Amino acid sequence: MSVRTRRALAVTLGLAAATVSLAGPASAREKAANSVVTFSSPVPAPTSGCAVKSLKHDSVTGVGDTGLSSVSADWSMRACDSKSAITVEVMVAEEFNPATVLYDDTAAPESGEVTVLGVQLETWYRITITARDARTGATVGTATALELAHRPSGA
Repeated sequence: MSVRTRRALAVTLGLAAATVSLAGPASAREKAANSVVTFSSPVPAPTSGCAVKSLKHDSVTGVGDTGLSSVSADWSMRACDSKSAITVEVMVAEEFNPATVLYDDTAAPESGEVTVLGVQLETWYRITITARDARTGATVGTATALELAHRPSGA
C-alpha cells in the first residue's frame, strides 16, 4: 500500500469518525411548564441531488388541553439549473407501516412547511421530500428524515 493510499484511507476514516460523533441524541426543549415538549435532531436530514436546499424537521408532544402530538417538516427545493423546472412531492408515513400515510402532497410548493397533528406517541414517522424534473418526471433530489413523537416525561 503506497503512502498516498494510506493517507487517503486515514483521511476517509477520520471523516467517517467525525460524522459518527456528530450524530448525538435528540435534544428537548420545554416551552411551558407541563404544556408542550419539542424534540428536534441536531443532525441535518440526509439529502441527495442538487435540487435539495434544506430540510428541517421536529416533533411536538402535546400534554396540555388537547394532548395532540405532531411532526413537522420545513423544506426548500430548487431546480438544478435555471433552464429547468421541478415538481415537489411531500409524504409523511409511519416508518414500520408505510401503508399508513398521514400526509401526501404530489403538488407541493418548492419551499414550504407542513405539520401533521394527532400522531401516535412512540411511533416513528418518515418524512420524504422528492423533487422531480417537470418535463421528464425523473427524480432530481430527495430528502428523508425520521421523527418520533416522544412520550412526555412523567406520563
